[in-house]
Amino acid sequence: MNEPIFPLNSKKKSAIDNHLVGGKAANLVKLNRLGFLTPPGFIITTAVFHHMLGQSGLSIPNAGEKLDPSTGNSLKNHIMSLPFDMRIEHKIRKDYQKFEGLAAVRSSMVGEDQASASFAGQLDTFLNIRDEQLTETVRKCYASVFNPQLHQYISGRQISLISQKTQLLSMAVIVQQMVRAKYSGIAFTADPICGRREVIIEASTGTGEAVAAPGSA
Repeated sequence: MNEPIFPLNSKKKSAIDNHLVGGKAANLVKLNRLGFLTPPGFIITTAVFHHMLGQSGLSIPNAGEKLDPSTGNSLKNHIMSLPFDMRIEHKIRKDYQKFEGLAAVRSSMVGEDQASASFAGQLDTFLNIRDEQLTETVRKCYASVFNPQLHQYISGRQISLISQKTQLLSMAVIVQQMVRAKYSGIAFTADPICGRREVIIEASTGTGEAVAAPGSA
């Protein structure tokens, strides 16, 4: 399997390839390269996602294809039962041990964080994850690609997602060291409702669960 994991401070050109690391991770790597302070971590690339699903024979719905809750739950249960390649699992745990404390495990889907669609709240993020929870939590991120609301979101906006080659949903996962935050917030450079160009900031104390709904991206 080519390039299964990248550190967030990687200098490789492929570390900012949206099709390999997803929109969120690609932007984090770019911020790191520009000198912004970002918590240490690593990216489990889309190659791992597709390898796991390929080994199981599980097919991914096309981007924008409607998905009813019953089918979505069945697919989630299936993906939660899939084993990791032992070499990849060893690498994930080894990289996790390079930073101290707990981790945030965050989905990074190919095609998200676009100018036309942020995908906020459509995929799952998990906070304060311990070593022994890590691989199960990565599977939970993968399973969120079967969230019915994600497919409604894509279909409702007629977004040309993903791999222009396949139009299949594809996901990487970011594992980052948790930061003990006094305050957290989201800054918009345009009004998310009407699109007017202005800066809007939503903030709260702590790690920001009150700002971003539970399970949001």
